[in-house]
Amino acid sequence: MKATGELAGLLRSIGLAAKLVSNHVNRAAIANIIGSENQSTIYGERVQKLDFLAHNFFVNVLRQSIYCAGMVSEENEEIIIFNEVKK
Repeated sequence: MKATGELAGLLRSIGLAAKLVSNHVNRAAIANIIGSENQSTIYGERVQKLDFLAHNFFVNVLRQSIYCAGMVSEENEEIIIFNEVKK
């Protein structure tokens, strides 16, 4: 069995998204991203601005990763499938 580096690549992408979220959390009050959006999750809970921001960071970063074909999130009812051809 050979190591392909796919898991390491996926974890790097997840780490990048987490760093972006952390950066925004650290300045949330200054950037006015505290509080709730005018939306609800699939569970009927109010979507918080930071939840929405984090969701978008993860979707955008993982969509660009060549190691991720899709993801699930409580912010969406359906699976998010990344159909784009990645090079």
